[in-house]
Amino acid sequence: MTWMTWLIIAIVLGIIEMLTIEFTFLMFAGGALAAAIAGGFTDNAVLQIVVFALVSVILLFTVRPWARRMIDQTSPENRTNVDSLPGQVAEALTDVTARGGRVKLDGEVWSARTYGAPIPEGSIVVVSRIDGAHAIVELR
Repeated sequence: MTWMTWLIIAIVLGIIEMLTIEFTFLMFAGGALAAAIAGGFTDNAVLQIVVFALVSVILLFTVRPWARRMIDQTSPENRTNVDSLPGQVAEALTDVTARGGRVKLDGEVWSARTYGAPIPEGSIVVVSRIDGAHAIVELR
C-alpha cells in the first residue's frame, strides 16, 4: 500500500470521528498516519499493517482514556430526558396520594405519587424523583 492510501484512510477515519466524538476512530486515524509514515519508507504492506495495528492499540489504551477523562472533567453535566425532571415544578391535576394521582409536568400529564401527606388538587409540587412511570412529588 502506498503512503497516500494510508493518508486517505486517516482522513476518512478523522471525518467519522467528527460524527461520533468517542475518540475511537481518532486513535485509528493516528495508526493510519503512522502507517502512512512507514509507507513513505518502505513498500512492505505487512510492515505497514503491523505499524497501523500497533500504534492504534497503543493509542486506544493510553491516549483515549486520558482524552475521555479530560473531556468529562471539562464538560458540564447536561441532564436530559427523565434525568432532568427531578427538581422541576408541577401542578397537581388530581389529589395525589401514596397510591396515585396526576400532575402536569413540563407540559405533559404524569402519573404521580407522594410518600408524605396527601396533596390536594391544584397544589404546586416539586418532583423529587422519577420511579418508573410515576413522578414522586412533594409540596413546594
